Amino acid sequence: MKVIVKEVYEGAEEQGQILEFWIKAQLATGRNIEIFNLGEFDLREFINQEIECLILAMLRKNPLLHMSKEFNDNDSEILEGVYMGDYAIPKKWLEYSKGHVLEGYHGLQSEMGIFLIEPHDLSKISIKKGEKVKFNILRFDLLAWYQID
Repeated sequence: MKVIVKEVYEGAEEQGQILEFWIKAQLATGRNIEIFNLGEFDLREFINQEIECLILAMLRKNPLLHMSKEFNDNDSEILEGVYMGDYAIPKKWLEYSKGHVLEGYHGLQSEMGIFLIEPHDLSKISIKKGEKVKFNILRFDLLAWYQID
């Protein structure tokens, strides 16, 4: 998914070493989201630049919202799309992942791109591949990225 890095905030620090970052990113739709980064990737040099990235959408305890409820497009904690089921991440991402395991995820195709979902986040709900869903998001995590030339 292509995003523009708008801001990067330093998170937790220990003994002078930054352990995590928060990235404010703008999606192709113009929507801004905050992405958590456990410190593997320092994107402070890429402010206002477009990058390609894999984003994990971590779901809240009761993640599924009914499709009849109002959807606020500017609400960064709601994600709507089509459930893709098992998602095979292209092998090219391995060189950019900094050790993240890039298998076993499910996919959600949204108007903003594909978000990855942990299968255990879906263990207590029943959805079918191709079903349109809304999820209540806990946070977005950066799994891999590369600079677009």
